[in-house]
Amino acid sequence: MVRTLQKELTELELATDRLYEAVEKDLLPMDELLRQRAQKLKARREAVLVEMAGARRQKEMPTAMLSSKQVEAFGSALRTRLMTAPVGPQSAICASLWVRSGSMDSGSLCEAKRPHC
Repeated sequence: MVRTLQKELTELELATDRLYEAVEKDLLPMDELLRQRAQKLKARREAVLVEMAGARRQKEMPTAMLSSKQVEAFGSALRTRLMTAPVGPQSAICASLWVRSGSMDSGSLCEAKRPHC
């Protein structure tokens, strides 16, 4: 899809360049019809660029390959790992994430969830 759009973009740019060159060489008068044609080429070029960006973004996003069960499993495994990690940098990360989530305040975190904080 991106290749097809790239080809169309190249053709649009060539057409625009030829049109401008013809006007510059006084081969065509710059009348209303020519302005409309130039505007159509410009609008289509912008639309192709938007389509290309969308196609690239979709191609680069692996989220379509992830199911909600996989995301839940990852979250659960990460939560377990953070909650059972020995005291150290991981505990600070865990505490920070837990407090930010609004689940508990920092005072009750160590008592309820992390007795070894």
